Amino acid sequence: MTKKVDCTKIARLTVRNIAEGLHNDLEPVTASAHPEIGRIEEALLAQGALGVRMSGSGPTVFGIFEAEAACRAAAKNLSGYGWRLYPAETLTESPFTEYL
Repeated sequence: MTKKVDCTKIARLTVRNIAEGLHNDLEPVTASAHPEIGRIEEALLAQGALGVRMSGSGPTVFGIFEAEAACRAAAKNLSGYGWRLYPAETLTESPFTEYL
């Protein structure tokens, strides 16, 4: 079961708030069996990610960056590690707004 957290932060939602609020109860167990998860997180933080976390039960790890340019630079800098890197940007509104 996932721990309950302060959901009032959604009213002041910023990239930094999202990065600070990341949590995954499954990560400690999976990361202890697969140390590469920790290495990926450390590498993303070293590249300037505001927050990092394993997604779900793994094997995906993601980092949150304040700017797209920083995200793309990190992906380029980490491309030699043998990891699959997919820079992405968040949606700031529903892609279906025009249909509402």
